[in-house]
Amino acid sequence: MKVYRMASDIELPQQHGGVGFDIRADVDYVIQPGEVMKVGTGLIMQPPSGCWIMLALRSSLAKAGAMLANGIGVIDPSYCGPEDEVCLLIYNSNDHPFWIAAGERIAQAIVMPIIDTFVLETEKPPKQLSRGGFGSTGNV
Repeated sequence: MKVYRMASDIELPQQHGGVGFDIRADVDYVIQPGEVMKVGTGLIMQPPSGCWIMLALRSSLAKAGAMLANGIGVIDPSYCGPEDEVCLLIYNSNDHPFWIAAGERIAQAIVMPIIDTFVLETEKPPKQLSRGGFGSTGNV
């Protein structure tokens, strides 16, 4: 994975034995209640050939009431130009301001393989028993 730091004081992503690389906020942020804010990392990341990068918010931020506004972040292999900074849209679900300090670990970057797939339309649905509809896996 190639990483470009947009400023010399930005820390490189680090992997501490887990699946993801910790990435950090580039500057201090204050997200007001109910607000969505673009939080920068100061990084441009290019995944290895045949891969993409999934961004997942760190659980410590989620426990404190922050959420990724779009669920997960997706860094495509082509998103690595000179202005393609990796950023996260963070939503504050609290009733008070949410602070993120410069250098605070905010997300994990997980390198994922791309599986080449094609779509084949069929005339009938698969021959399998239905499981009961949306979200149904058995007992309520």
